[in-house]
Amino acid sequence: MASSEIEGDAPTGTLTSPEFKIARKYVSFRIGGGDCERDTCINLLVSGRVVRSATGWRSDHLVPASWDVSRFLGQNAKCKSWMQRVVIGGTSTWIKSFRPINQSGYRKQPSRFTGRLCALNFTSTARQWTMDRFNPGMKQEGWLNDLNGLIYYEGSYHLFAQRWAKCWLHAVSRDLIHWTELEPAFWEEKLDSGVQSGTCVVDYNNTSGLSPDKATPPMVAFWSRFDNRTQCLCYSLDRGRTWKHYERNPIMVRPERDPKVFWYAPSNHWVMMLYGDSQYHILTSTKFVELEG
Repeated sequence: MASSEIEGDAPTGTLTSPEFKIARKYVSFRIGGGDCERDTCINLLVSGRVVRSATGWRSDHLVPASWDVSRFLGQNAKCKSWMQRVVIGGTSTWIKSFRPINQSGYRKQPSRFTGRLCALNFTSTARQWTMDRFNPGMKQEGWLNDLNGLIYYEGSYHLFAQRWAKCWLHAVSRDLIHWTELEPAFWEEKLDSGVQSGTCVVDYNNTSGLSPDKATPPMVAFWSRFDNRTQCLCYSLDRGRTWKHYERNPIMVRPERDPKVFWYAPSNHWVMMLYGDSQYHILTSTKFVELEG
């Protein structure tokens, strides 16, 4: 068991279980505390990757919970709890002891929606990857808002969307009708720093220098933090499957948010458009990171 609810929710760190083999359909436990995905939670790791996650319900009460792990039968796994000092609205959040962790043949919790949704026939829905939530709220898995830049690259259309500035959701399609949702592309840099809406482009000429190989142009996403002034970027070198935060973020400080970026071929440069401080801003760049008004 673990608890950070002492000394004003001060303890931070992680607690990892010994490795065990998944031999039954469910892993069950009790959990209470705050509701901050990725920051105060318990995760199930298979091959080092988070495949299931759970948080408390903003209550000290230890609630029965379980994960359906039938697809991982026979594989080795670990449980890992994350405890970070998080303050929201002047109130700290916490993780209250979870106990015990057992394997069982049935679900030990109230029935909740556990379906996996995908985007089909012109309808985009948000999949739940590691959490099982009915009627998810803001920032939680299953929430969807603000579609971001639709682009085409190497035979696939890419659609990005917001999960309330927690992360960018990502789906791909070959015909614009049938969509497959991938895991979230990238997350905010830290809790409540925000990764708001923006634009995604393919830097075919590698003008940014982000790719070590010109034959593999980077896919680049532009977005704004919650302060509505710092403009940042993330990039991918494998067709959008994995992403990195640009190590020199922010690339500039200028209001407001949701940067729109495109390549203007007649002048051979990039253009970014922003609105803030009651005016429009039109900026140009040949390298992404040297924008001029």
